[in-house]
Amino acid sequence: MKSQTFKESDIEFNFGADWTVKKYDEHTYFKTLSGHGLKGVDFIGIHKNESLFLIEVKNYRKRAYSPVTPDWSDINGENPMLAFKVYGKIKDSLRLIKAVNAYLKKQWWYAPSFWIRKVIGSNQVKKDFHFWIRAGQLLEVGESVYPVLCLTWSPDFLQSSNQTELQLIQKLKNGYTNNKELTVAPLQVIPIDKGLTKQVLKDVEISFLEVQKK
Repeated sequence: MKSQTFKESDIEFNFGADWTVKKYDEHTYFKTLSGHGLKGVDFIGIHKNESLFLIEVKNYRKRAYSPVTPDWSDINGENPMLAFKVYGKIKDSLRLIKAVNAYLKKQWWYAPSFWIRKVIGSNQVKKDFHFWIRAGQLLEVGESVYPVLCLTWSPDFLQSSNQTELQLIQKLKNGYTNNKELTVAPLQVIPIDKGLTKQVLKDVEISFLEVQKK
């Protein structure tokens, strides 16, 4: 599998060859079901056919091309609204995976395809329907599903909100954890510009894009 590159919120993500990634909100399945009120994360990725990652990206940095200060209200206060929004997106994304799998299992080719893959011992996810089937299998395990929030903000945000980086991250994790319906791994919050991304997202390169004024 070749590396894949995506752009989201003025940030570029390059996923290495061990990843298979879908930009969730651009996928046909999401577009079909989003009319039913479902919201999705930015990326869904399978790493080495063994782990399922649900990745949300939030960029609260000031942009060079815009004089407008970012809206920091979602990451302010003792109970940041962003935690609840991310929880909702993770929950809906998991519901979508289940719905897609239920649909695929009704197709005439599913049973023979599943049998062949089982006989040859294949978990490859090169084809789109193989990806979604594998995502469903990993979801059934639960412990191999990892929600991740990639987050960045302007340097003056923490000072203006009178909090430290660790305090903000803990508030986001606490707000997410207070919703106990999900049976997947705890939320990982990654400050993008601290170089900590690879501790959670192996073989992923992240860089900020220079966007010029028009």
